[in-house]
Amino acid sequence: MVDFTGEIKITNPKSLEEDETTKSFRTRRSKRRTPTAASSMSVMSHDGTHLKSRTTASTVGGSGRSQLSQTNREQEQHDKKSKKVVKRLKTAILLFFTMTAAGVATAFFVYRSYNTRAREAAFKQKFRDEAYNMLASIGANMDLTLGATDAFAISMIAEADATNQTYPFVTIRNFAVQAGKLLKNSRAKYVTTYQGVAKDQRREWEDYARNHNSWIEQSIEVQSRDPGYSGPEITEEFLTENYLGDYDLIHDYDEAIFGWENSTDGVDHEGPFLPVWQCTPVIPIDPIYNWDLLSNSPNMASAVATMETHLVTISETYLINWPDDIEYQEYNEAEAQWFSNYLEPGVDPMSPIFDIYYPVVVDSLRNVYHHKPGYDTSENKLGAYLALSIYWRDMLRDLLPTGSTGVIAVFKNPFNPPFAFEIAGPAPRFLGVGYFNATMMGDPDLNITTGLLDVWDYAVANTSYTGIPVNEKMAPYTIEVYPAESAREQFMQSNDNTVYVVLILVLVVSIMTIAFTFLFFFLYDRLVRNEIRAKISLLDAKRKFVRFVSHEVRTPLNTVSMGLTLILQEFKNREKRLKKSNGERDEDRVTAEDFARWSSLTEDVSNNAGVAVGVLNDLLNIDKIQTGAFKLEMEVLPIWRIVEQTTAEFSMMAAKQKTDLRFDLSALAESEDVESAITHSSMLPSKVLERKLVGDDQRLRQVLRNP
Repeated sequence: MVDFTGEIKITNPKSLEEDETTKSFRTRRSKRRTPTAASSMSVMSHDGTHLKSRTTASTVGGSGRSQLSQTNREQEQHDKKSKKVVKRLKTAILLFFTMTAAGVATAFFVYRSYNTRAREAAFKQKFRDEAYNMLASIGANMDLTLGATDAFAISMIAEADATNQTYPFVTIRNFAVQAGKLLKNSRAKYVTTYQGVAKDQRREWEDYARNHNSWIEQSIEVQSRDPGYSGPEITEEFLTENYLGDYDLIHDYDEAIFGWENSTDGVDHEGPFLPVWQCTPVIPIDPIYNWDLLSNSPNMASAVATMETHLVTISETYLINWPDDIEYQEYNEAEAQWFSNYLEPGVDPMSPIFDIYYPVVVDSLRNVYHHKPGYDTSENKLGAYLALSIYWRDMLRDLLPTGSTGVIAVFKNPFNPPFAFEIAGPAPRFLGVGYFNATMMGDPDLNITTGLLDVWDYAVANTSYTGIPVNEKMAPYTIEVYPAESAREQFMQSNDNTVYVVLILVLVVSIMTIAFTFLFFFLYDRLVRNEIRAKISLLDAKRKFVRFVSHEVRTPLNTVSMGLTLILQEFKNREKRLKKSNGERDEDRVTAEDFARWSSLTEDVSNNAGVAVGVLNDLLNIDKIQTGAFKLEMEVLPIWRIVEQTTAEFSMMAAKQKTDLRFDLSALAESEDVESAITHSSMLPSKVLERKLVGDDQRLRQVLRNP
């Protein structure tokens, strides 16, 4: 560590004459560093002649600062213009996106307003498509049911003909198997045959039934192996607990159920008779056979119509009634209880049901096609009647696919109250008795009315049914179809939801775009501001750099310039005197003192030139400083010699400003008894001179020049 306690003093001669006061070199820093005015320096030659030199201080600092200030102002104006342009651009983009969002919203409301009719038309078209599909499917189901029934009736006639049996005394072998297939194809729950017994054949038939009822056990055995059978398991215990036993007489319902089973007469009308014979499934609860369909049965009218017309008859619907018809309600509940034995567990038996009565024509083997205009029934001989009991919910099953909007089908005929089903997919839903969503009935575009036998007109292909025609006069059904309660609202809402989703997506995209744009401009502003700060910092660094360079280069160059000027003037003056005296005067000769003075002056010029070269080298190393690759050149330095040389660099500048510059290191002496001031480093004690400093020579000199 170097203990530097020396002092460099600068004293103005005028001040010395007045009060002999000296001022610290540090307090005169500004005068040393930045001389800016023109000044003259007078140096006394060895013969007392003043050598004058007019020197103009470098205006590098002033002109540099002026140019940089002008550049800075131009840059600030450019930055302000850039900010205005960016601000205007942001405002324009904000207005653009705002107008775009407003336009999208306006377009949405206009679209929603003017698209109402289009959605109404689309809803009506969708309704009609589903209604037509539903009616076509009903026609296809009816076609399949009638076709399967016709095929089964033909098989019965063929069986009787092949076994030489004559109606009504016919028993079909394997009836349970064939009837089981008919159940699947027709969607029926119960299949039975009614034998046409004339009044003179009654006793003969009762004897025949008593001796040919073995088909019951065969049917029970077959259905026990049928996975589709869902009734109770028929066991000996079941028969003992539930079966009332066979009743061979032709009887009616009341006679068999309410204690008249011991009657020896049976029904009391004269005939003809339609006793139940073979049926499936067989569930032995009531007497299985010989119940007479014509004994005050609710379906008696349909049976009579079939007997009279020899046409297929679709009966009126039963198991429905008006809510205030208590008597018929009780009858329907008893009927539903009987049907519950033939249904899957948990299925409601109290639902609209109808029967199909198909005449078994003995002569049908001679005709392939009966279903044609002008069909004559007068020559047909009826042997039996094939009856199928079908729930309307099964007939309406699988008409529309899942996800359909949904329609309501109301069925009407003269004998029943109207009843309705909602069909919105594979499984229909029974709504009850009456009209539902009748408000749609006033709009012809939302209402389709057709007869049950006209549904084939909606089918894609013509009917394939070739059997006996259907009676159009007995229980003529009318079907009215209109949209379901919530179909219209759901359809409109689904379309509105789509529009809302599109609007929301557009608005979200717009908002995200606006947000992204603002974020972009925010980041851009930050970058621009950072760039402006960087430019300002760069300009400030340039100003400082120019000050540094002007000081570091100007000072030694001024010294070099003045020193060379003085040497040149003295040489010229000496040359003039030599020419005048022809070298005869002693004072014109070059002396050792002259050489010492010139040597000192030349050394000062050389030192200052070296300083300027060092600064220029630093300028060349500026790239290394910026990249961090600049390294200090460390070495052992003679500190006091460097301080002395650095001080000497300012001697000519001090002389130029008429300032007395003194270099005094007396404070470093070992004792206070010093005879003279220590004005050269060589005058220091050896212990002080031996103190060294490790550092970079050039950087240390720069620090000393800029305290």
